[in-house]
Amino acid sequence: QLRTGGTSMKLTSAMLADAAQVQGGKLFVLGGGFDTISVRSLPAVHRTLTLAMVAEVEPDERQRDLELLITLIDEDGTDMGVQAKGRLRVGAPPNLPPGSSSIVPIVSPFHNITFPAAKGYTFVVSLNGNELARIEVEHAHGLVERGGREQASVRGELERIDGAVVAVQHDGRLRARGPEVHG
Repeated sequence: QLRTGGTSMKLTSAMLADAAQVQGGKLFVLGGGFDTISVRSLPAVHRTLTLAMVAEVEPDERQRDLELLITLIDEDGTDMGVQAKGRLRVGAPPNLPPGSSSIVPIVSPFHNITFPAAKGYTFVVSLNGNELARIEVEHAHGLVERGGREQASVRGELERIDGAVVAVQHDGRLRARGPEVHG
């Protein structure tokens, strides 16, 4: 489930994926859109789990540092000790009409996450200290498949992606490519 609020930047879509990357201003997702992970035994360690997002950045948030923080909590609100943080600076390409928002794909891969129990977990995405969104995933004991219920999407037509390329890594480094991002 995706919930947004607290800032003029918003996520137009967000999903969990096996892998994702940003190239040429486009978001490429492999094995994405699941909200349930089933495993044979617990605790379960996932080698790679990626959070793929598309943000809409308003003109008033361009050309300044935006502090992005992603944390993982369980359904009881307990911090799981997993986080990614980075600084994002979005500019405007010369062909963007004045007053238009920028569409920015963001990818945050996480490695070797331990899920100790079969219950709900939530990735909390914050911008400048304000909660921006929550992306939930259920962990079930049993099968070894990833479920495919409809995943969090407000209005994310991926063909609209034409802005900067940003990837936040779990170790706190921010990688950026494209004409709109500096830093």
